Amino acid sequence: RHNGIYDAPRETLKTNSIKEIEQNRETGTCCGAGGARFLLEENTGTRMSHHRLDELMVNEPDTIAVSCPYCVLMLEDAVKAKNLNVKVRDIGEMVEKKN
Repeated sequence: RHNGIYDAPRETLKTNSIKEIEQNRETGTCCGAGGARFLLEENTGTRMSHHRLDELMVNEPDTIAVSCPYCVLMLEDAVKAKNLNVKVRDIGEMVEKKN
């Protein structure tokens, strides 16, 4: 996100079934693992990964594509905690399976 590379991954995964949420590109937010926050115990409020998952579920996806390995871990954990039926996949993995 901070490198400003937005179009290349979207072009690589080009498909009509990709739905973007409002909070993307420059306005995209962290899953909660940034700055090693995944190592901290959170005692108050909603976990950042759960908040981000709620934003992502607006479009009712079957798969959530992410470009960060920490996002995979954090969002998979949130999916399990919320007992949802959605896959979280790394973009690189999706490109590899496409070819």
